[in-house]
Amino acid sequence: YFYSKTGVVQKTEDEKNHIYQKLHDLRLETPEQFLAIYEELIRLQEQPGQDPYGNTAQVLELVFLQTDHPKFADALVEILRRDFAALSSESSADTPAATDVLRKRRSQIARQRFGAITSACVRAKNKRALPLLRLILDKSDNNPYLQAEAFGVLSRIGDPLDVEDIIRRIKKDPRLGAALRYAAVIAAEPVIRELNAPQTSTEAKHVLADSLYGSIRRENMEKYVPLLGHSDPYIVARAASALCSQYKPGDEAILIKIVETGNREAHTWAIRAIDQNWSEQFIVPLKKSLSSTDRGIRGQSEYVLKKHNAL
Repeated sequence: YFYSKTGVVQKTEDEKNHIYQKLHDLRLETPEQFLAIYEELIRLQEQPGQDPYGNTAQVLELVFLQTDHPKFADALVEILRRDFAALSSESSADTPAATDVLRKRRSQIARQRFGAITSACVRAKNKRALPLLRLILDKSDNNPYLQAEAFGVLSRIGDPLDVEDIIRRIKKDPRLGAALRYAAVIAAEPVIRELNAPQTSTEAKHVLADSLYGSIRRENMEKYVPLLGHSDPYIVARAASALCSQYKPGDEAILIKIVETGNREAHTWAIRAIDQNWSEQFIVPLKKSLSSTDRGIRGQSEYVLKKHNAL
């Protein structure tokens, strides 16, 4: 069954749904088949009157899920290159007949596709895409979306030098944090190094601290614990949030350390975990918190102690 021969745009709704179901069941065999189907799906997506968030987008996602095999690596890079070119020129003048609505729609579906491509590159650990992604990062100063996508892939499957480059860029211009926050998962070690470096600006440290939540794993939790003693309350809170996200029974000592920081936001994260995983080990540190000068900390501690009949 070959999509380019179906003429979907001219079909009735019932016929289209039948074709979509066929595509759901389709199994990719060759890079050439993948590229042909991708091009046809783009053509359909960009037809006036089609829903950019409808069936076509869902099928695209399903198609990309089949591209983890190394044989599709070069094809993924090729469509990454094409869609980068399309997004790079999205602010250029359209044809005179183009409307603002059409321009916005094209931009939306191009971004949607680009996100699907970069996700596929991450899943497949597609190292062949790294040179292009580095180029995208260099050329996307005025496009936060492209910047975020490049950050996201390079931070996940890039080389250690890519991670160092991301950190260098953030130190030079912390405003890049807007892109980083929602995309990158930077390895814990270089981030913690910068958080403790006197020469790194506070603004850059805060941007890097925002990445702690995404990079923490059970196996590296202990590296985060010393940050609970950091002099910057914002960093303490981010470390606490990350640690609480990984909490399991047996980590009571970590929650107690968070409570003892006296940091209200950190305390809030700890209280949630304590409430859901109650242990008598928490009674003493929470009772100590009742004497805090922070009304929020006192109130949270009192609430949980009373809820668990410990006050």
